[in-house]
Formats: sequence, C-alpha cells, structure tokens
Amino acid sequence: MVVLSSQDGVARITYAIYAPGVESSEQIGEGAIAITCNVIRSLCGADWAPTEVLLASRRPADVRPYRRFFRAPVRFDVEQNALVFPASVLDRRLPQANPELQRLLLEEVQRLDRELALDFSTKVRRVACAGLVVGQCSADRKGSM
Repeated sequence: MVVLSSQDGVARITYAIYAPGVESSEQIGEGAIAITCNVIRSLCGADWAPTEVLLASRRPADVRPYRRFFRAPVRFDVEQNALVFPASVLDRRLPQANPELQRLLLEEVQRLDRELALDFSTKVRRVACAGLVVGQCSADRKGSM
C-alpha cells in the first residue's frame, strides 16, 4: 500500500506490505522507496533529494550506498518505509503539464470513484474473496479461505 500524506509543510510517501508472510519484504520495501525516489526525481529534476529516508529494514554494516543513492539521511529499523520531503514539492507544476488532460483524468477518477463507491460489507467480501474463483466465497466454506 502506498500513501501520500502532508502535514505542517512536510510530505511523506509511505510504502507498506500488509499481506502476511511475504518473503523478502525488507528488500521489496527498500526497492519500492528507491523506485519512488527515482519517479520523483524524473518529475522534479535529477538534483531532487528527499529530506529524510525511513527504512523498516535492519541497518546494514555499510550505509554509504544508501546515502549516496538517496542523497539524504537514512534511518533504519523504523516502523515504515517512507520518503520525507517538503510539501512544497507537491505544488510544483510539471514542465509538460497539460491542463486539459489533467481535467479529463480528474473527471475519470471522480467517475470511477462514484462507480466504485461500495458499502463496507461489499468491500470486506471483495477483500476476503481476493484470489478465489468467483462464487467460491461464502460462509459455508469454513476453513477454505
């Protein structure tokens, strides 16, 4: 799950794996944060760097490769993987921004949001049935999920 939050002038993009038992979750989290950093650099310029990087993985013996890549202080052994940066970055206008395309995409997102507005029980059913063949999820199938 990826979450963008902003409070008191500080933005944070967090990445978390909520599925139990995922192998190599530390490496996946580090990779997700590195990819996110590269995406923001491609949007804001190669010189962009976060204020701080948080990684849920154990601190390695040599942290220099992390500091060299992120060009920011890196904290390990924290609860979540995150990039921290000034919220003002979120207000930057992209050089190739297309206002008409942005308007159309926003309309489509709003349409999908309305269309997919589901009640809580439907959402729970969908999550519980994820990965199962349609029709195989019911209260009668105890222990099979």
